[in-house]
Amino acid sequence: MSKTWSELYMDSYQEVTSNLKRINGIAIGFNTNVDAIYHMRSDLIVDLIHKLGIDSVALYKKVVKWKGSIEDPEDFIAGLCGCFEKGRASEWIIQNEETYNYLLENLPRERTLRMGGQVGIMANVLSELGVPKVIVHTSTLPKELKNLFVKSKNIVIPIHDKNGNITFTQPRKVKSIDDRLFLHIISEIDKGDGIKIGNIKWICPRNNRFIATFDPPNAKLDINLSFSDGINDIAKLIDVLIISGFHMLNSSELGIEGVKERIKAVLNLIQQAKQANPKLLIHLELSSTKNEMILRELFNLSRKDDYFDSLGCNEVELAEVLNVIGESKLSKNLSLEPTQAKFLQGCLKICQKLSLKRLHFHQYGSYVLFTETGYLASNEKLKQALCYASIITAYKALTGETKKKIDLVTNFDLKILNSRFHKSFKEIAAVLENENIITKEEFLTKGIATYNEYNLIVIPTLNVSKPKYTVGLGDTVSSTTLAAEITLR
Repeated sequence: MSKTWSELYMDSYQEVTSNLKRINGIAIGFNTNVDAIYHMRSDLIVDLIHKLGIDSVALYKKVVKWKGSIEDPEDFIAGLCGCFEKGRASEWIIQNEETYNYLLENLPRERTLRMGGQVGIMANVLSELGVPKVIVHTSTLPKELKNLFVKSKNIVIPIHDKNGNITFTQPRKVKSIDDRLFLHIISEIDKGDGIKIGNIKWICPRNNRFIATFDPPNAKLDINLSFSDGINDIAKLIDVLIISGFHMLNSSELGIEGVKERIKAVLNLIQQAKQANPKLLIHLELSSTKNEMILRELFNLSRKDDYFDSLGCNEVELAEVLNVIGESKLSKNLSLEPTQAKFLQGCLKICQKLSLKRLHFHQYGSYVLFTETGYLASNEKLKQALCYASIITAYKALTGETKKKIDLVTNFDLKILNSRFHKSFKEIAAVLENENIITKEEFLTKGIATYNEYNLIVIPTLNVSKPKYTVGLGDTVSSTTLAAEITLR
């Protein structure tokens, strides 16, 4: 008799927690920064609209375009309002320092500084969970960022010692990295909050965030020389290399040739790492990339030699990838009318066209994993890894923290997982039944099927209705799933 989901969750948490020490290490590059988190209520946004003297019709036109770039404060407002209107999280690049400074001066004084950037968030999460060695890249290290790294000895940054050799140092003790501070502006938005201006009214359909970024080092994807010089040593110490940060590239400043140059520099590092450790798993963690040229060049260049083994994405990122790999029709249909059938089809197309061993698609209510036959662990173990990641991510949503030991009974009602499935999980089961792959009832119980030539593993997730923060939850689930898979291999 198969275990109930609540039993599987409990067993998975215990098994992964007690065996995380089996991992050699995980390295993560390249975007680390400080997030300034603002709780942006609708009245604060309306005040800014009036202060800037923005006409409601002009604002509406900007929201419809929702162009993904911030040239002036009005673009920032349009991005925020679009998150209300569209119900999507997004990150836009601020194109000039003048607008960046204006926003810092005119946004509410009440804010929270937290670790930001996919790399910084994942590094702290993995360190706090007890991964034996977490090697992190950062192009800048101001004192504000140093203090946001956890104090644990298992998190380190590669640096050159006085003799030119690569050593590994706890981030708080590093002195030799660029100390400039660039705050990433994170606006947290509440479900149900509404903006009314003139005849326009938008109600936010979900807890959401809008990110506005001015960060020249990350916008050029600057790679710390100690990290690149030490890549062979790093590769021999780790099981997984997680790559992110391409979405930060400022193509307006770099131009297409500059973008290509920065991508090639990263791919060259990956190639060196794989040569030093042929068993190394290379994972690409995506973030929404409004400039499709960046994504197109990334996949055009990386597909030639299959640099990436694994990819992690959400709904928006999935559509963006499809659009640049020759599946623009599916991408458009998915964006206009998202369904689980289209999500599964999209995941499959990406796996096939990018020759991936693994694709992790995270969405509200269910986590989806596609793997090649013969991948790292059995399907049952991979299902356990997803359950473990769901616990860690839900706890972070609930408390804003990562904790190695969680009291599951006190914090969560696990039994609800046995009877009340989110609609995304039920719809996946219905799609598979309609395609004569597996009955709906069996899939809702097992969460495992074969989808074309790939293994498909899906779990119902623990959901938090009022998260403390939404920033970094996708990074948390992706990194903890990978760590759990290595643990259970």
